[in-house]
Amino acid sequence: MRGLGLDPARIGRIVITHGHCDHYGVAQDLADRHGAAILAHGLDAAVIRGEEAVAAPVPHRDPSSRHGVLFTGDTVARVDRVMLGVLNIDRATDRGLLPAAGRREPATVCFGHGEPLTADAAVLMRASADRDARLQIEHG
Repeated sequence: MRGLGLDPARIGRIVITHGHCDHYGVAQDLADRHGAAILAHGLDAAVIRGEEAVAAPVPHRDPSSRHGVLFTGDTVARVDRVMLGVLNIDRATDRGLLPAAGRREPATVCFGHGEPLTADAAVLMRASADRDARLQIEHG
């Protein structure tokens, strides 16, 4: 953060997208150091606290998309292009995620892996779904 000219002391909230350790690993240390609140879905809280093991993922669908920000966790990634994440367990169910995300008209999409979409996010999510209806997963 300092390398980007940002002050870590201004961290007020740390948003955990889901209960995989690569997404919350240093969150508690940062929260303790800077007095930040950690926010996570209630179903992930016990995992993040170390009280439970990671369970198989269950997609959470919030049709309201109230704030215009969509957090995809590992279900969708942005690695060279927007695509389904490579670690999804239920591929048949997850095929509907890209079109559904585009229909929600998010202004910003934050991925567990890859840079966020901050301009034309809904258009790019729909284009990603349309580009390859078979959703062939790319690796690399």
